Amino acid sequence: MERPYILHMFTPGKQMSPFDINMAADAGWQMIPSYADVTLDGVTGLTQDAIFSRGPKGVARTGIFIGGRDALLAADMLQRAQGAMVKPFVVSLMAGRRARQPARRHPGRHGARGARGRRHRGAGGG
Repeated sequence: MERPYILHMFTPGKQMSPFDINMAADAGWQMIPSYADVTLDGVTGLTQDAIFSRGPKGVARTGIFIGGRDALLAADMLQRAQGAMVKPFVVSLMAGRRARQPARRHPGRHGARGARGRRHRGAGGG
């Protein structure tokens, strides 16, 4: 029997996004276990459990997805997962679209309006 394609989904949040799960299923992953409330310190153990249990041939059918909304934390989690792997136990790593986007900067305390509530005017005065 062939080994199934398994995508392990880690998120620091309370639950994995249904959108991300649906995308994984539509992409052909056969098993999609998700792990919620994953801490940065927990990534190494989960990664090693996912890869060493599959054997050198099974890792070709294994992936790890990092979800969540914090791009910096996702980058740290990806780095921690990558550091937990040793050849030939190497799998594909990916982060969700929302986790890859840098945090948007707040336009300031007053938004597009100045401190007195007036819109800022361009060089043309208009």
